[in-house]
Amino acid sequence: MIRWGADVDIESPDIAGAIARLVPCLREGGFDERSAARVLGARDIDDLLRRSALYALGSYGRVAELVRTSEGMLTHLFVRNGDVERHQYTSVLGRDLRVILETLDMVELGDRVGATVSVSPHSGMYFLSDPLFSCVGERPVMNLNPDLVMPPHASSLVMRREVSGRGGRLLDVGTGSGFLALTMAADHESVTGIDINPRAVLFAKVNALVNGRAGDFRVAGFEDGLDGHDHVVFNAPGRPPRDRAGESGPFTAESIVRELGETPLKAGALVQVLIIVPVPRGRPDIVAEWLGGRDHTVTEVDAPMFAIPSTAIAKGRIPARCLLVDGPDDAGLVLRQLRGKGIDRVVPLLLSIRG
Repeated sequence: MIRWGADVDIESPDIAGAIARLVPCLREGGFDERSAARVLGARDIDDLLRRSALYALGSYGRVAELVRTSEGMLTHLFVRNGDVERHQYTSVLGRDLRVILETLDMVELGDRVGATVSVSPHSGMYFLSDPLFSCVGERPVMNLNPDLVMPPHASSLVMRREVSGRGGRLLDVGTGSGFLALTMAADHESVTGIDINPRAVLFAKVNALVNGRAGDFRVAGFEDGLDGHDHVVFNAPGRPPRDRAGESGPFTAESIVRELGETPLKAGALVQVLIIVPVPRGRPDIVAEWLGGRDHTVTEVDAPMFAIPSTAIAKGRIPARCLLVDGPDDAGLVLRQLRGKGIDRVVPLLLSIRG
């Protein structure tokens, strides 16, 4: 069995065999991107993954209905991260699928059966990651572990929308579950994904095997070097700073951009980074200042969930669907600090740097 977080041999015969059979069995069970969206009432899979908390919480009263069918139970287990009575699990899901789920340690067995991972269908593929929720009765609660390996989510989907393949060697920085690397693999000669979290690298390796895609995934950070790659993508949105101790420090976006500005690149290479930038009043070209003259372009991204407009800062009211804050108390803290630092607005940007 895979213990998620351990350094296991995912190419051992038992585990590799279960990984190879996972996708066909999930499909036979009716679980795919269309069914998951339909079961939870989302418009499509992008809508579901962007607003997974909304749909997970909004469906908590429908659990008895959901788990009557295999596609509903799989969605409940692996998207909502809920649990189910053991007898329901064994009666609704086929034996072959249960053997695979248990061999891969994707469920925890007891009087009730719960998921130990999330499974997100997208682009005809399946992406395993940490559970996004913890189940308390029928109501899921958001998992706030800072080392969480996230499922494909709002910023992943924005980044995938904004970038396209350009051939050559692709490097996905902060690869997480490998979503960007694996969905872009067909448009590149080779794919490498790096992450500082060893568990993320494990998930990315498993997802490559699950989906039959080639990729080299390893533990590293972008400061270890980008040279030699033709296309580099980096989903690094970050969030506004919270100086709870009253100490000032560089914005995450600034530190990333400054580091990239000094990093050697292959001639003709393209680095594309999704970042959230707090723009000071009177300094609209702040990114150019950080880069210190390096050739680049900046495009403001249409993603309101990652923006705090100047009107919101002036009125002291962050938009309800903004993903940059965690509730009213955090919103108040962020607004006070944005004002104190003279920030006019917070915007999501796609930064493109050429070698």
